[in-house]
Amino acid sequence: MLNKIVHDALMIWVTIEPIGTVVLFAALTSGLSPTERRKTATRAIIYSAIVLLSAILVGQIILTAMHIQLISLQIAGGIILFLFGLQMIFGQTATAFSQSEAGHGGVSAGDTFHRRARVHYGSDFTHRQLPLLHHHAGDNSRRNA
Repeated sequence: MLNKIVHDALMIWVTIEPIGTVVLFAALTSGLSPTERRKTATRAIIYSAIVLLSAILVGQIILTAMHIQLISLQIAGGIILFLFGLQMIFGQTATAFSQSEAGHGGVSAGDTFHRRARVHYGSDFTHRQLPLLHHHAGDNSRRNA
């Protein structure tokens, strides 16, 4: 029982990262009085607790309704994270998906966008930023392809 409590507490600690959050909170509330800071912190804690508990309850209800065990979801998530990690290590773009979406062996607009982003932003450009840039680029990548 104590082992589970310690494990869960450490998982929440790592997820929330309180040290980095305190710095962010201090910077965002630097213009507030100490009383207003406490009120803001209290509201943030209450809202966070409500969102966290709601996600736990609704998620458990959905998993139960779909007859999915939590361990199955954890294994699937681990596999997905492993594949993302491999993709980041080897630096491959989603060319196989782009070609299948295009419906032919040619280069799709999405693949062209990824290539242009790599050339423009350099080699330190991460895959996590590509969807954000693709969203901001709008239809420009499709027009230029």
